[in-house]
Parts: sequence; C-alpha cells; structure tokens
Amino acid sequence: MPRTQLLGARARLAPRHRPAISTLALFCCALLVSNAAAASHANRRPGRASCRHHPRRPRCRKPPALPMQLTSTAFANGGSVPSLYTCSGQSISPPLAWSHIPTRTRELELLVTDPDAPSGPVSHWVLHDIPPTDHHAPQGSPPPGAQQGVNTFGTQSYLPPCPIPPGSIHHYTFELFATNQRLNFSSPPHDADIRAALKGHILATARLIGTYALA
Repeated sequence: MPRTQLLGARARLAPRHRPAISTLALFCCALLVSNAAAASHANRRPGRASCRHHPRRPRCRKPPALPMQLTSTAFANGGSVPSLYTCSGQSISPPLAWSHIPTRTRELELLVTDPDAPSGPVSHWVLHDIPPTDHHAPQGSPPPGAQQGVNTFGTQSYLPPCPIPPGSIHHYTFELFATNQRLNFSSPPHDADIRAALKGHILATARLIGTYALA
C-alpha cells in the first residue's frame, strides 16, 4: 500500500479508537477511586455515630462486666474457717474483701448463715447499708459505714461458728448483695427482713463458703 494511503487509513481509524481508549481509562480511574474509598471506610475506627447505628460491630461492643467477687485472706472458698474466728478461738469475724461492684450499686448487704444447723438455718451476721465505696471488712469488725442487723441469738454482732453436734461439718455461707436502691428499715433488721427487701432490687451477688467442725 502506498505511504499516502496508509497514512489516510490511520487517520480514519484514530477517531474511532480514541473514544474507546478514553472511556476505558475513565472507568479504571473510577474503579480505583471507589476501591480506595471502600478500603478507607473499612479501616476507619467507628466513632460514636457509627457505633450508635452498628452496635454489634466487634469494636463497638463493650467488654462484659466481671462478676462480683467475695474473698477472704483467712480461708479459700470451700476451705476450713480457722479456729481463730470460731467459738473455739477469739470469736472474731474474719477479714473479707469484695470487688467488681456494679456501677449502679446504691448499697451492699452481707448475710452470714449456717444452713446445716439441726434446728434450721442460723443467722450469724447481718450487715446492711454498706457503702458501695467500701471494699473490705477488716478482721474483727464490720465494714466502715455499715449497719449491723440482728442475728439468730438476738444480738447485733458477729456470731462465731460453733457447730453441733461435735464432729459434724457445717458450711458457713457468706453472701454479698449489690442493690439498685437503698433499703430502709424502721428497726434493726433480721436476715429474713433483708432477704424480703432485696426482692426485685438485686444487681449482683457473690458467695463465699467456709466449713468448720468442732473436735
């Protein structure tokens, strides 16, 4: 083909291919921009508005609250109560500590009972109106700011373990309750009064059990 005819053919083909090349380039650029925007959105840490609309996203979920715990440095849960804290020793209350109190707690209640007594459950210690800011009961005394109720023997004090008959193992249950409102009593409450007032107002509970048997 002569050179002049070849140049003319190229000139006629060029306009047809230019729009196709231009359209393909624009499509590729748009695709790249779209992918970059999607990647940026996916990697962006969700803010308050995003978490409000997508609360189930892993980054938006709040960590689960830890369960309330009640412990003692004198004995482990399920372990034997040292004789120091029983009628065979000095009859003083053991040291107690608690943690992970719910944020909406208005007050705490602590009940100590012996469910293994032959005549029925015996109340050993009734504590109420414990401020949620208190996190321990020192050895030999109630928590600071707490009020003492009435135990089975009619005293507002700690009743030490003294199981009968001798040789029988009793399980002394220390129960801590977190409440969502203040519990009001016209007179020092008994164990049953506390339990009745707790209905419908418990935020969390914790339990510690100690065993003891007279030789």
